[in-house]
Amino acid sequence: LIEKEAQYGGTTAYSGGMIWIPDNRYSRELRATQGKADSIETARSYVAELAGANLEPARLDAYLEHGPRMVDFLERESEVRFYPMDYPDYTSESPHSRTLRSLCTQNYETSRLGPTLAQLRNQLPQTLFLGLAIGSSVEMKEFMRAGRSLKSFGFVLRRLLAHARDMLVHGRSEQLVRGRALVARLMRTVLDLGIPLRLNTALRERVIESGRVSAARVEGPDGPLRIDVRGGVILACGGYGR
Repeated sequence: LIEKEAQYGGTTAYSGGMIWIPDNRYSRELRATQGKADSIETARSYVAELAGANLEPARLDAYLEHGPRMVDFLERESEVRFYPMDYPDYTSESPHSRTLRSLCTQNYETSRLGPTLAQLRNQLPQTLFLGLAIGSSVEMKEFMRAGRSLKSFGFVLRRLLAHARDMLVHGRSEQLVRGRALVARLMRTVLDLGIPLRLNTALRERVIESGRVSAARVEGPDGPLRIDVRGGVILACGGYGR
């Protein structure tokens, strides 16, 4: 695993850690218990409506088919754990939009990362409250209602007391939330599998031999390096704009 920056996490560490996967198993459970209607066909219509002439049907079908399988795979084979969000699709005025396709990442403990915690990108300071990282939009609502609701005030007080305890014991918050929790859970899996991590290392070229990608030429602190691969090279990059 190579990362061109000095820390890993990228834009995901800044994000809400939410993924959009129609017909995931949590969505199916919500449909059954809450009587909400949705289907793969409705999700396909939603994307097709927004994509217009840019639609690539084969890619969309692959995403819709394999997305739910990916969720099951990650929860079965890695540290990643999700929970459902009653969260509207961004173009909610579409007749094909729904509120049960999004998943958030469960919080994670900073101590689980050991020394590599120092290499995890920090969240944006605007998302902190007295040094406390606020989690999902559900938790954000509790903070915003704290002055009007005794229940919300109690919730915020408990979170702040837990944060104060963490600062006294660990010198930091023990809770990783949102996108940082997703990255941390993935990194814990990388560490458990013994996959090497190279920071400050950029991909320069994919080596194509006999019609397939056989290696990656990268450049890091020690100069250029060729990394041979068996399965291929996955480019996980681009940020919000890409």
